[in-house]
Amino acid sequence: MRRALLESVVHASGRAAFGGPLLALPLLRANLMEMLLDVEAAASVVFNAAAVFDRWDGGSAEDRKLFRIWTPIAKCWTTARARAVASEAMNVRGGNGYIEEWVNARLVRDSYLGAIWEGATPVVALDVQRAVMREQCHEALFGYIGARLRHVTEPAAKPWVDVVVQAVETLRRRIDVWAALSREEQELEAKPTADLLYHLLAASLLLGEGQTLRDGAQDFRKLLVGALYVQRWLLPRDLHAPPFAARDLGWLDALIAWTPVPKTALGSRASQ
Repeated sequence: MRRALLESVVHASGRAAFGGPLLALPLLRANLMEMLLDVEAAASVVFNAAAVFDRWDGGSAEDRKLFRIWTPIAKCWTTARARAVASEAMNVRGGNGYIEEWVNARLVRDSYLGAIWEGATPVVALDVQRAVMREQCHEALFGYIGARLRHVTEPAAKPWVDVVVQAVETLRRRIDVWAALSREEQELEAKPTADLLYHLLAASLLLGEGQTLRDGAQDFRKLLVGALYVQRWLLPRDLHAPPFAARDLGWLDALIAWTPVPKTALGSRASQ
């Protein structure tokens, strides 16, 4: 996903259309923004999973349960999104992206390998559900998410933290009624629940990292990434409406370049 994003940014910066670089087109910027959010969320989920694994390997019983559910959640979502991001990057490059002289064709092929290795996505989602129903591992995950969110003290980020907290409670209530469902009804819950668990985890990680970056450098970049991730995947919206506003896309260049982002970027969003 990261390589696909890089290829797209480089190409869109140098290719012209409609009187300017592709990177200036709002529709393309929206695609790149979504790719960037996928990349940053996946990086946070994977690297923090490694830290959880280390604690479990050191004897932590709580982290055993956390890692038990974290692993299939990450497998279920990231292997699917890798295909979407790699395919979008091929589309950004156009015809050149399809032929073997460029890296995109290989990236698309490689993006399928994760899901092939890890098994069919429905099977991985059912493993998430098994971790919930047999071992109550979601409680460890919800506890972890809550701890990350409590770390976020920036007032301008509170609306986004509240969205995640409320979504956790709604999902907890949904899980509580699974025992009363038929097996078929239970299994149909597995994939949307696995996806939502990933988004809740990723959002809490991004917002928590954002607080750390703000505290250390007064840079609101990562808090903005977290807010945009919540907006994209956790806020209800018209399915046919654009996922990002023009003001969101105005920060894309700074997010790509990792240049500092001021508090105003988050403050204006919090007042929506």
